[in-house]
Amino acid sequence: MSVVDASEITLDGASAISLTFSVPLDPEQNFADLVQITDEDKGVVDGAWELTANLMELRLRHVEPNRKLIITVTDNLEAITHESLKKEEQFRITTRDLQPSVGFASKGSLLPATLSAGLPVVALNVDQVD
Repeated sequence: MSVVDASEITLDGASAISLTFSVPLDPEQNFADLVQITDEDKGVVDGAWELTANLMELRLRHVEPNRKLIITVTDNLEAITHESLKKEEQFRITTRDLQPSVGFASKGSLLPATLSAGLPVVALNVDQVD
């Protein structure tokens, strides 16, 4: 068993880290203990690894832009065949620098004169919108 690819992908409009394996993984494992991700500046990155339906890919959603990440896959990670990695593997990924943007979540909205809480917006790489 081996890691075939480690890269940043766009998933549901947000950045994610994707690890692709040569054989399907055993879904009963605790991936948080077996795959760690560290930001060179901020330390350990919080998040949960998700296994895809085909059992061949682990994904970590919503990674921050413009970060230098180190991904460590321990040799205890097992395939469904109970085969493990031959040795611990490490990957370095620098995430894309996404420009801040704000947009409306729909193409058009009707706002009633009363009981309106505002317009739904989608914010990318922005903390607040006024």
